[in-house]
Amino acid sequence: MRDGGCWRNEIDAKSMSRRAPTFNSQTGFFRRVSNRGEYTRDRELPRTTRFDSYEVETIPGLEGYALREITEVCAHRVVARLTSEPGRILVDQVEAPERLLGMRAASAVYGRLFFPVARPTGLLGHRDFTTLTIHARSVMERTPTEAFETLSLSAAGRDSAVLKRLGDELCRALGLAKSESRGDLALRLKRASAGSRGWIVLIRLTRRPLSTRPWRVCNMPGAINAVVAHVAAKLTKPNPSQRFLNLACGSSTILIERLQLCTARFAGGVDVDPSALACSSKNLAASRLDRAVGLLRADATNLPFVDASFDALSGDLPFGMLVRGGLDRNRFYFEALLEAARVAKPHARMSLITTNHSAIQHAIDRTEAHWRVKETIPFSLSFQSGYIHPRIYVLSRSVSRLPRREVAELTHRGE
Repeated sequence: MRDGGCWRNEIDAKSMSRRAPTFNSQTGFFRRVSNRGEYTRDRELPRTTRFDSYEVETIPGLEGYALREITEVCAHRVVARLTSEPGRILVDQVEAPERLLGMRAASAVYGRLFFPVARPTGLLGHRDFTTLTIHARSVMERTPTEAFETLSLSAAGRDSAVLKRLGDELCRALGLAKSESRGDLALRLKRASAGSRGWIVLIRLTRRPLSTRPWRVCNMPGAINAVVAHVAAKLTKPNPSQRFLNLACGSSTILIERLQLCTARFAGGVDVDPSALACSSKNLAASRLDRAVGLLRADATNLPFVDASFDALSGDLPFGMLVRGGLDRNRFYFEALLEAARVAKPHARMSLITTNHSAIQHAIDRTEAHWRVKETIPFSLSFQSGYIHPRIYVLSRSVSRLPRREVAELTHRGE
């Protein structure tokens, strides 16, 4: 029977008060019976497995978008701040931490535990090691349908004897195999900030990073990161009445991220590569959006649409499209922007992602009568053994007319 927002059991309250707490594997919290014989809510309990704080990982350069989404998904009941470490946001207080796992601008979410030990060897002590394994096990039990098989521990000097032993002991206690990287259960060890004597252990709260979307069943080399695609789609100011076009759609990452923000009156993707379109079809089917999207084989410089057809466009030309060998990149970008201007309605928004900043700037300068730069967002992505530094260019279409005949003339003259 429910009474005053709590669950009341009909048996003797005194006997109930002696019951052990009940673990809720979905939230990772314990529920217990109060002395009054009431089942208190999870959020009203001392949360035995609640972390000290949480850390959101995102793409360096896109922290502001992740920070805003944290506030949105947590209904403003959160205290979060940027850190000195690029791509990391510290969540000091949050009423419902599970809501962070619904973020799309986050690469991963970690629970943080602070241990007041001078060296990592202190983590092998009984009390701290037990605390660590309890929290790790609570993460594993939150998603019982996903089997955790491997554990990875990343830290500076992870090849040291102490950290190797810590990893081995954790694997033994949790029944997991050790992985050098990308373990199902991912832990990270780092020294606490200056002024705090101790160490911090971060445990990823999901088996896979949040940026590894469940709908991605087909992956193409160089496919755009889903977090970047989400931000690029959001920068087009989505609304259900939009007609949206994804230029050089590749595996349709931007297209899917756009439709998961809200519906569109029309959503389409074009690419010259048949294998890219086949890959797109698989991902769209896995996301259950295949009926909402039209895919066409077409070149971004020669689109099969009438003038002024779209309210919003987006593209990742250098990554999602195999540019023909020997083609002048400056000319290609110029022609793509001209054609996009033709099919865009007045005041339409377009987000473009590229690492070739000189080529896109050259094209923007040559099409300044039709496109105006509203915003430029630089960010960094890990690539092989280093980083690349793309940017998202947000453009706004002017009210000037640009019929197909004029596009052909400008293209022919190279003007």
